[in-house]
Amino acid sequence: MHQLPKISIVTPAYNCGHLIQRCIESVTSQGYPNLEHIIVDGGSSDDTVQVLKRYPHLRWISEKDTGEANALNKGLTKVTGEIVCWLNADDYLHPNALIRVGQTFANNPEWELVFGNTHMVDPNGKILWVKNSFSGTSLNTLLKWWEHGSMPHQPSMFFRKRLFDRVGPLNETLHFSIDLELWLRCAVETRYHHIDRVLSCAVQRSDCKSDGTEVDQIQSHWRVLLPFLKHLSFDDRVDFWGDYYIGRLTGLNNHNHLDPVRFPDSEEALIAVVRAITLHESSLGILSYLFPEQQALVAVVERLIARGLYFNETQLIAVSEKPRAPQSIPVDKTIVIDGVFFERARTGIFRVWDSILREWSQTSFGKRVVVLDRSGHAPRHPGIRYRLVPRANKELIKESEMLKNICLEENAGLFISTYYTSVDGIPSIMPVYDMIPEKTGLFKLTEPDWQAKHLAIKRASAFCCISESTRRDLLEVFPDINPMSAVVTLCGIDREKFSPAGRDELIELCKRLNLDRPYFIVPGGNVEYKNVRMFFEAMRAIPSQHGFKALTTGSFSQKDLGDLTTGCEIVNVGLTDDELRVAYTGALALVYPTKYEGFGLPILEAMSCGCPVITTPWTSIPEVAGGAAMYVKDASTLTTALVEIQRPEAREKLIAAGFERAGKFSWQTMASQIQGVCEQVIGATELPRPVRLS
Repeated sequence: MHQLPKISIVTPAYNCGHLIQRCIESVTSQGYPNLEHIIVDGGSSDDTVQVLKRYPHLRWISEKDTGEANALNKGLTKVTGEIVCWLNADDYLHPNALIRVGQTFANNPEWELVFGNTHMVDPNGKILWVKNSFSGTSLNTLLKWWEHGSMPHQPSMFFRKRLFDRVGPLNETLHFSIDLELWLRCAVETRYHHIDRVLSCAVQRSDCKSDGTEVDQIQSHWRVLLPFLKHLSFDDRVDFWGDYYIGRLTGLNNHNHLDPVRFPDSEEALIAVVRAITLHESSLGILSYLFPEQQALVAVVERLIARGLYFNETQLIAVSEKPRAPQSIPVDKTIVIDGVFFERARTGIFRVWDSILREWSQTSFGKRVVVLDRSGHAPRHPGIRYRLVPRANKELIKESEMLKNICLEENAGLFISTYYTSVDGIPSIMPVYDMIPEKTGLFKLTEPDWQAKHLAIKRASAFCCISESTRRDLLEVFPDINPMSAVVTLCGIDREKFSPAGRDELIELCKRLNLDRPYFIVPGGNVEYKNVRMFFEAMRAIPSQHGFKALTTGSFSQKDLGDLTTGCEIVNVGLTDDELRVAYTGALALVYPTKYEGFGLPILEAMSCGCPVITTPWTSIPEVAGGAAMYVKDASTLTTALVEIQRPEAREKLIAAGFERAGKFSWQTMASQIQGVCEQVIGATELPRPVRLS
């Protein structure tokens, strides 16, 4: 057991004599062995000072101050403890809170801020509700203060004194939002860590300064948070404003009646407006709802028109009936890329094109690229030009005429779609991710997406296939394609984004997801070709199955397994890239029993994070995994592998081989190869169908 750190409780007080005794005794009754309680009274006119004199252990002063923040700053200059808690005089600690906090800090010396849950109580201590704080609290979530009713509550937050020393004193110019402004500064400096238990009780009083002044409080929150947006990436700022405007339309902001909609006075806010209004058929009507004042509405419309967007009746469109001429004709033909997939999902295809654009943005080639940013969902990279375009029609074929007009305006020498849109009469390169619909029979080829895919194949000048297996299947299904026009451009891996996580990150994620046993990662998705059922059939044959958990990602539920039961508990969640990195690091193995893959990015991601891989030897998988994975063909061989992977020698061997294998794949290589294909197609004096590539 590490030595418990000294905790300093700082309590600002003013005319709280009838409540402060409960606050003091909630601290003394903790029985914490290394503690001080500092009370800063603002010159109370009631019996507060008389109450304080009853407790000789207290350190206190009583003098006039300029407000709560001033009182707290006075107290902070007097603390001698390593850990600090700001506990108001009308609030009080929950029993045994400090021992839990002290042990947490002692066991995690690098942690600087922890927070727990709060009982919201009436003045008599009756519980009104429990505020279970959001465990994923960060700068992003704090800025979206209107979105989370479970944000941290001030008396349940504990800070290392060194963090206060770095971020500076509380802002004494504020009346409201003092705590929010402090938390935002802390979030820029350090990570928030959640303790999933009640640490304090916060009294809800009718004379509280926050009650009856919601408008002032909201305006104060906005003044406080806006300067912190600069700490977010451009994409995160678009997400911030997107959530805000969509929340205004759906009522999720909970204060629509109190606060006028904020004007989009930045590029990212304007993109977010497009994202919000294109969720509805009547875009102009929705825009009018957001901005009812004529002057604001006209100003927003003018900004949209300046970016190439127009209204046809009420719908937002990308090209007017009289397409605008390019402001300046570039010497070189441009490469127009339709970012249509970016608005669908942040899955593998999103990652592929995000990575390619990042690589191109660092080259002169990137200056020729124009990304059609569908409803503001494209990731932004300096050096790449973006053009706003509304959401895609569900029938992608219907986009062709609009896309052709944009290509003409942009002087396009080449068109590429991230997902099955196409144009006629302009050279195009088609990325081919897989031939799953055509090869597995699991999808109806009459569905709009596959109809659009086949039209894009017919129109394409060349094909960039993400594996040799995918290339073979493309040529088999479409034998009229000239084999020389189809090249293999293998995907890469970002080894900075996907690298082994630290111990503390792993402990936090496991606690948050309740991964209290050894676990396997099993990607979800289409159960048929992803073959998730094989894993649970194999696990059922292991006597110790109850001692494991399965972390499933993607679209998956227990009903997908039908009557198949297993003692292995399922944890199904959606994970961010950073969370996925941590999850890979802690897993016994990635189990990837897929029947068909176009490439298999999760294999490289897992290997790059030091996670062993168990997979199948079919389609593209051997191209990706090489000799760095265990291969299985059925539930029986998978059962054997699940047991074998638990042996330290087997794990260490696969982890080492995985690191080496992942190092052979590069987004830079893929981007360079696709660039080469682009230059060959653009350079063709006459466009054969398809063009022959050297």
